[in-house]
Amino acid sequence: MTREEKYKAWEDIFYKYFIHKSDDSEETGSNLPLASVNFDNLSGFSGDGIIDLSYYIQYVYTKYWLDPNEDEKELKNAINSLWRLHKSCYSLFIDKYPNIYFKGEKGFLLRDDIKSSDTSKFHLNTVDTSYTRGEELINEDPCHSMFISQDQIWNLAPIMTEIHKKLKYTLEYNDSCFYSLGYIISNKHVIYNPYYSALYHHWTYVPTFDTNKVKPWNRIEDRNKHLKYNIKVKRGANNWYFAYGFRKAYQALGGKCKTFWQSLWYKPFIFFADRIYHPYICKWLKLPVKNTSYYSLAVAGGAWYFGDYETRLINKFNKSLESGELFMPQLVFLTNKKEKINLNLLGKWLDNYPEPEEKGTVESPIIFLLLYNWDKIMKNV
Repeated sequence: MTREEKYKAWEDIFYKYFIHKSDDSEETGSNLPLASVNFDNLSGFSGDGIIDLSYYIQYVYTKYWLDPNEDEKELKNAINSLWRLHKSCYSLFIDKYPNIYFKGEKGFLLRDDIKSSDTSKFHLNTVDTSYTRGEELINEDPCHSMFISQDQIWNLAPIMTEIHKKLKYTLEYNDSCFYSLGYIISNKHVIYNPYYSALYHHWTYVPTFDTNKVKPWNRIEDRNKHLKYNIKVKRGANNWYFAYGFRKAYQALGGKCKTFWQSLWYKPFIFFADRIYHPYICKWLKLPVKNTSYYSLAVAGGAWYFGDYETRLINKFNKSLESGELFMPQLVFLTNKKEKINLNLLGKWLDNYPEPEEKGTVESPIIFLLLYNWDKIMKNV
C-alpha cells in the first residue's frame, strides 16, 4: 500500500466511524470526532471532545490550505461546532429550568454533545461520550466532567490563533476560543459553571427584608442582579499559574488585557518545569511528563521564559520521529519555523504508520491525516 493509498484508506475509516460530518453545524453530535473505536463490538469513545476537535480543526485547515474552494465549508462547520457546544450547554439548563435566571456565557461549553441517540450516525452500536456519561448517566463516572476545562482551552488555542492570523479576513466563523479565554480571565482564572452557580444562587439567595432598600416587588430583580459564580467545574477549574499564557493567547486573538504581573510568576515557573522538573525530576521519580500546557500557550501567544521556543519544540519533534512517539505533532507546523522540520524523518514515520485494519480498538488516525497533509503542504511551498 502506497502512502497515498494508506492516507485515503484511513480517511475513509475516519469519516465513516470517527465523525459525523454535517453541513448543518447546528446538528447536535455533528463534526465532533471520537477518540477511539472498538471494531470488535462497534463502540466509540470520546473523553476530551474539544481536544480531539482541535486536531480535527487543524486537519481541515490543512485540507483548506491545499484546496480552499473545496474545504472552506468543512472548516467553518468544524469551528462553528464549538459555538454549538456553547448553545447546547445553555439549552441543557434552560430546557430543564425554564423559569430560572441564567446568563448565557459564550465561553462556557460542553466537551461534546454526542448523545446515545446519535450512535447510528457513526455507523456504530454504542457511543460512550462526555454527554452520555454526564447527562444521560450511561456508564456514569462521577470523576468525569462534561464541561470545558483548562486543558481543553490550551489545546484549542494554537490552531485558533493560527486561523485568526491567517484567515480572519477571509473566513467567517464564531470564535468560541476567544470567548472562553475571556470568560476565564474575567473570573480571575477560575472556570466556574455559570449554570450550576445560577441554580445554587436561585435556591439560596435571600434579599434583604428591609423594604426601604428593596421593595417586595423588586426582590426577583435584586436576586438576579446579585448573581455571582461560585461553583467550579469539577475537573481543570483553577489555572492561575497559567494566567500569563492564557492572557497572551487572548491577546493573540484580539483581546485586551494586562500581562505584566502574571509574567513575573509564569516565566520562572515554566523555566523550572521545562528545564529541570520534566527532564530530570520526572525521569528520576518516574512521574508522567505533562508539558502540553506551556508549549501550546507558547505557540498560541508567544508565552515563554526566554530563548527560541520554536526551534526547541521542533528539535524535540525531529528527535521523536526516530523513536515513533511523537512530541507535540499538533503544534510543530503551527510555528513560524516549520521549515526546520525534518521532512525525511517525517516521511519515514508516515510510511511506518500502520495500515488500516478494522479490528480491535483503534485510536483516531487524525494525527496521521494532518501530518500527511502538512508534509504535502511543505513540499508544495
